[in-house]
Amino acid sequence: MAPPARVRRPDGGPEAGWPQLVPVALTETLTVRLGRYPVTHAQFRAFLRDPENGRWLPAAARAAGTDVDDNYLEGWSGPDCPAGREDHPVVAVSFSAARAYLAWAGRRMGVPLRLPTAAEWALAARAGRTGEWWREDLAAGRVNFRGSHGALTPVGEFPPNPYNIGDLLGNVWDICVDDRGAPVLRGGAFDTPAARLREQLSPRSPVECRGNVGFRCAGDM
Repeated sequence: MAPPARVRRPDGGPEAGWPQLVPVALTETLTVRLGRYPVTHAQFRAFLRDPENGRWLPAAARAAGTDVDDNYLEGWSGPDCPAGREDHPVVAVSFSAARAYLAWAGRRMGVPLRLPTAAEWALAARAGRTGEWWREDLAAGRVNFRGSHGALTPVGEFPPNPYNIGDLLGNVWDICVDDRGAPVLRGGAFDTPAARLREQLSPRSPVECRGNVGFRCAGDM
C-alpha cells in the first residue's frame, strides 16, 4: 500500500523568523514549551550572520576543533545554507552548537531557551495517548522515515501530532539531554526504519555532527 500523502503547512512557505513554541503539560502543575518544528536552516543562518557568533561559522568552528567535528554544517558556504534548503531542519550541528544557538535566540526572544530533556520529548511525542501511539502516527502519515519519503523534507511537510508538534518522529533525530545533562538523540530520521524510531541513541562524542541530526527548542513556562 502506498504511504499516506504528505501535506504542506497551511501558509505553504518556509518556516522563518523565530522558533514557535507549543505548551506541553508535564504534570497538572508543570508545563514546558517545545518548538513546533526543529530549528531550520534559515533560523540557524540568522545566528551565523550575527557578528557576535563568528566563532560558529563553519570554517572557524572546524578549525578550532573543540566544539564540532569536520562534518559541521556540511554544504554551507560561510553563513549561507545550501540553496533551497531554508525551510529544512538544520542538520550536521553538534550539541554545543545547538546550545549556542538556543542561548542566542533566547536572549533575542526574551525567553530562555534550552534543549528538551528526553522525558519531555517522550511526553510530547506520546501526546496524551496510551498504547502503541507511534503506530497511529505512522498510519496517519505523520512520519518521514525510511518507509515513507526517505529524504530530508521541509518542516511542516508532514502533519503534526495531536499536540500540534511536527517531526517528533522522523525527518531528523532531535538532540535532547538525559537526566545527567548529557546529549541523547530521540525520534529517528528520514533514513530510520520504523522499528527504530523510538530508540534513544547517544552521540559518539559531544562534538559529533551528523547529516540526519537536528534540534528543537524548549523553554520553561
